[in-house]
Amino acid sequence: MALSPVMVVGGAGFLGAHVCRVLAQENRDVICFDLQPPELPLLQPVKGRGTVRFTQGNILNPDALARSVKDSKVAGIVHTVAAGNEAAARQAPYPAITLNVQGTLNVLEAVRTGDVSRFVYISTAGVYGKRKDETPVGENEPITWRGTIYHPSHYMGEILVEMYREVYGINSVILRPLSIYGPALTTDREQHLRKKSLFLGSWIEKAIRGETVAITAADTVTDLTYIRDIAGAVSLAYPRQNQKQVVYNVSSGTLVTYRDIALAIKECVPGATFEFSPGVQDNPLRPNRGPLDISRARNDLGYTPQYDLKQGMREFVEWSRGG
Repeated sequence: MALSPVMVVGGAGFLGAHVCRVLAQENRDVICFDLQPPELPLLQPVKGRGTVRFTQGNILNPDALARSVKDSKVAGIVHTVAAGNEAAARQAPYPAITLNVQGTLNVLEAVRTGDVSRFVYISTAGVYGKRKDETPVGENEPITWRGTIYHPSHYMGEILVEMYREVYGINSVILRPLSIYGPALTTDREQHLRKKSLFLGSWIEKAIRGETVAITAADTVTDLTYIRDIAGAVSLAYPRQNQKQVVYNVSSGTLVTYRDIALAIKECVPGATFEFSPGVQDNPLRPNRGPLDISRARNDLGYTPQYDLKQGMREFVEWSRGG
């Protein structure tokens, strides 16, 4: 089933733009729904395949959102909107919670009243919180959101999705990605590297400029996931009508250390200089845990990460240089 047109809510954002592109490449007509239009390259037709068009709107305006869904006869919605990150949510909790919770409710109402056939909700693996060891974390693990704002607001969104699924029969799926990195579909590389690239952006910028990059707590581990793999996971989950589960982890499924990441950057920028301090970071904004167990997504959705750390970093650094 083509499930077209598909509306990507937040389609001008980092993940949303990649999702728009991959869904269009699969011969679907895509509606990029966002506050601000994406850059023109995203709106250019995909040769011989689907198209992407922009509709301006705000998910906090439920009536306008519902009208747009009905008027466009939307067949499916992918909800990628989220409020910044934990640091931003702590600075301004009310707008963050409002966007993540009320915004999700508004999108679900548009799905219900618009007779939309499929709904994909992008949550976060941050709902698993901090763990005592590096055992892989599966979808049935307890949710341990305490001590944060951003992650429980996403989990509240998950509860709404499951409620609408059970009460109204909404055909939905929840994806939990983790630590997404990579190039953006934008020409404003500086803005992306400084605001949308985790801690990697500053490392890459300094490495390219020839500055020494100091890596503290170099033994800290993380499960980094390349942006194209996450967009690919969405494209696999979207057309499924009877997947076995509601919630799926989607990530690289492997741990890498900060040292590993720095050395991968150095392979791409041979002249870069890194200074390492040993140790493991204990940061409540980025709690330590094992890798995600992605076997459920692998078995049910056919999801297999296509980018290892070296491949992903090679593309990201090349894009960061203007390639």
